[in-house]
Amino acid sequence: METENQHNRDHYGAHERLVGAYFSDNSMFSAARFEKRFRMSRTLFTSIVEEVTIHCAYFREKEDCTGRLGIFPLMKCTSTIRQLAYDTIPNALDEYLQMGYTTSRLSI
Repeated sequence: METENQHNRDHYGAHERLVGAYFSDNSMFSAARFEKRFRMSRTLFTSIVEEVTIHCAYFREKEDCTGRLGIFPLMKCTSTIRQLAYDTIPNALDEYLQMGYTTSRLSI
């Protein structure tokens, strides 16, 4: 169970870094690097994010009890796909995605 304060996490910054690294028009990493890292094409990955978000309410961005927006669907899907692709523990990407163990575990 998580004990750290979720509000100390930089969800917005993590999302911006993720988009800048892999999903923007001028992303830091090439399509080939994306495929190597995620074991699928960027097009397939984004299609999965869209479909999962449509069909599963957990992945949709929503406000928490304080009115702050929660974790972005792209981040939850990134955590899930990386866990499946590399058979890692749920909080392996905690520092990178600024997402705790419980959220990562529930995402999978």
